[in-house]
Amino acid sequence: MIGKILTDEGLDPTVITGANVPEWHGSVRFGSGKYFVIEADEFNNNFLHYHPEIAIVNNIEFDHPDFFKNEAEVKESFKKFVGTLIGPKILITEKDSQNLKFKLKVLGEHNQKNANMAYLLGRKLGIAEDRIIKSLEGFTGIGRRMELISEKSGIKIFDDYAHHPTAIKTTIEGLRDAYPGSRIWVIDEPHGFARTHALLSKYKGVFADADRVIIGPIFKARDKETFGITPESVAKISEHKNAVGIQSFNQIKEIVSSEVKSGDIILVMGAGKSYLWARQLSKN
Repeated sequence: MIGKILTDEGLDPTVITGANVPEWHGSVRFGSGKYFVIEADEFNNNFLHYHPEIAIVNNIEFDHPDFFKNEAEVKESFKKFVGTLIGPKILITEKDSQNLKFKLKVLGEHNQKNANMAYLLGRKLGIAEDRIIKSLEGFTGIGRRMELISEKSGIKIFDDYAHHPTAIKTTIEGLRDAYPGSRIWVIDEPHGFARTHALLSKYKGVFADADRVIIGPIFKARDKETFGITPESVAKISEHKNAVGIQSFNQIKEIVSSEVKSGDIILVMGAGKSYLWARQLSKN
């Protein structure tokens, strides 16, 4: 969103994101302007090396349990990050938001929050309010963020990168708001055994706005052990009455192909191989 605002304003920024941006044909935009925008990552304390002049911190949550021991460590890392600010030291957080509601093309309350942060930055840089809003409301999204990859026989298939329970819940809520009368399938790929083990309790209730839930094979990340975690573990603790744990993608295909019908929406979520699942399902 910020990259688009700056580009639309003719400021020709360089931007690095964590996903494919269709207009850029990749995840990076090379510009000749003075602004350099990067989607920072707290894993391994990578963001402590940047020393930015402007920072937006829009959520802090315990993630990357394969690096951070607990939430306190995460917060301490973010405090250190804020301490790396140089120059004008502009820090924008959610408490600064004016809670404006935009007519966005991308779904979900989380995107409204993102838009509010981007709006605040635009105003800090002296960009006119109407031009910021026009840019935000023209934003069409990026790859693997509620990306519609197939629409045939009356069935929509979305691919999404969400793999933290909070992100999963928020994404499903956004889809339900957009399609209140549709039957929503969620096919979730838990990311990492250690990570899923650490966050397991947070899966309770996250699938509440879905009608059918399939927890697929767990993606092996940097794991050396399984901690006894299975797809069934996630399905059980979610307490969703129509959630099942499935050990193979072939089984998932069989269930979907035999039960999906026109008007249904399939949301495939995860950060591992799930993007391949979504594309395989779209071929059926």
